[in-house]
Amino acid sequence: MKSNQYVIIIAAIIVGLLIVGGLIYRGSMESRKRAEEKRQALERTRIEQEAERRKAEAEEMVEEPAEEVTPVASTEPSVPVPMPPSIADARCKADLPNLIKKYNATAPENMIYVPTGAFVMGSSADAGHYDETPAHRVCLSGFYIDRHEVTNAQFKEFTETTGYITEAEDATVASAYTWRRPYGPDSNAEDIPNHPVVCITWNDANAYAAWAGKRLPTEAEWEKAARGTDGRRYPWGNANLTGTEANIADKTVELEWSDTSNDDRYNTASPVGSFPKGKSAYGVEDMSGNVWEWCFDWWNSSYYETSPPDNPTGPEIGEFKIIRGGSWFSGADAARTSQRMYFRPEGSSAAIGFRCVKDLG
Repeated sequence: MKSNQYVIIIAAIIVGLLIVGGLIYRGSMESRKRAEEKRQALERTRIEQEAERRKAEAEEMVEEPAEEVTPVASTEPSVPVPMPPSIADARCKADLPNLIKKYNATAPENMIYVPTGAFVMGSSADAGHYDETPAHRVCLSGFYIDRHEVTNAQFKEFTETTGYITEAEDATVASAYTWRRPYGPDSNAEDIPNHPVVCITWNDANAYAAWAGKRLPTEAEWEKAARGTDGRRYPWGNANLTGTEANIADKTVELEWSDTSNDDRYNTASPVGSFPKGKSAYGVEDMSGNVWEWCFDWWNSSYYETSPPDNPTGPEIGEFKIIRGGSWFSGADAARTSQRMYFRPEGSSAAIGFRCVKDLG
C-alpha cells in the first residue's frame, strides 16, 4: 500500500513540475513575442519618422546636410549578386516605337519593358529632400521590370524548390515576424498568397532574384519605371492621392502622419494590383505605397552629385541599402517617385518587399 502511495506522490510531483515548467516556458515565449513585436513596430516607425523629418526639413527650407554615414565594407551575400549592365553597355539613343512594341510583345510573363533612353532623376532643392538633389539626366539601357511586387505565392515556390531559409527564420533568436508570419504569429502568408512578400532582407530578395533569372533593380531603373520621362511626382502623374491610386497610411492606419482625409480600405499591405489607377506611364503597378521595395544600390546622401550619367549603380560601399516607393505604413510624401529612403540590408520589416528586373537577351 505504501508503495502505491509513493508512486502516486512521485507522479503528482512530476505532473506539478511539468505544469510549472510549461508555464515558465510559455511566459518566456510570450515575452520574446512581445519584444519582437516592439522591435518590428520601432523599425517601421523609424523609417516613417525619418521620412516625416525630411519632409519637415524641406518645408522649412532647411539645407543643412544630414550626418554622413560612415561606409563599411559590404557583407558577402549568400548567393552571387546579379549585376546591372555596365556603363559601357548604355546607349543613350531612345528606342524607336517599333522596337518598344517588339520587346513588349516578347516580354517575360508579368514583366513590362522600360525602353532605352534618358530621363531626369532626382528633384530640385525646393521640390524634394537633400539627398534627391541635384536633379540630373540619366541614360539607361532598356530592361524588363515586374508588373507587380513579388508575392507570397511566388516566394513560397522559391523556398519549396530550393530549400532556402530566410535570414529572419535562420536567426540565432528566431523572429516572431517572418515572411510566413508577416504580421506576427497569428498571421499566415498562405492565407494571403497574392499579397507582396515582406519580412525579408536584402540578401533574401537577391537570392530570389538570382533563382528567378532576374536581379534587383538599380535605384535609377526603379525611378524611371515609376516616373517615366516626364518627371511625374507620382507614377500616375502630379495629382495628389485620393485613396484610389495607392495604399498608404490613411484613416485605416492610426498614425500621427496618416492622411485621415482618404480611405484606401487596407490597414496593412494589399493584394498586388489593387490600385490600377496608380500605375506608371509604362503600366507598372504599386510603385507608390503598399510596401517599400529593395533596390540594388547602397545609399549615400550626396551620391547624385557625382553619379555617372549612364546606368548608375550606386556607391561601391555603404551601410544602408536603398528602399523606394513608400508603404501602407507611410505618408504621401514617401510615395513620391523621387523619394529616397534606406534600410540596413540585414534588416526586415512588414513594410518592405521587392520586385525584380531582367536584362534583354
